[in-house]
Amino acid sequence: MSWFGIEHNILLMRQPTTLLLLLSLAVLAHAQLTLNLPAATYQITNTYYSLRVPVTGGTPPLTYSFQAYPASWLTQGNTISIPLIEANSGGTWALKVVVKDALGSQLQRSLVIKIINGGDALIGEYPYN
Repeated sequence: MSWFGIEHNILLMRQPTTLLLLLSLAVLAHAQLTLNLPAATYQITNTYYSLRVPVTGGTPPLTYSFQAYPASWLTQGNTISIPLIEANSGGTWALKVVVKDALGSQLQRSLVIKIINGGDALIGEYPYN
């Protein structure tokens, strides 16, 4: 065999290993679907206090489903929009979120959102129950 033949065989042997490694990394990323509450941000507009709740891990695209929130609130993607009149007066609300990724992995958590007089939001999470 020539050098080129040996190199070609070595490259072929590496491809399954590389594929296995990439699949393993994808499974690890898939298994680590978690809320990233320290990275949550908010924006205040004329009518809404919008809170973005990011998730890390999983395989994009991610879909979000917020549940058990007040009827006056709006949700789109990972953003919860609270009417400014409610946020300005402050309050504490509990709601649920279900996040699914492209491979079917699912994260279910309950959130507690506390806003004091339209200021920074304090967010906590606990099991979905």
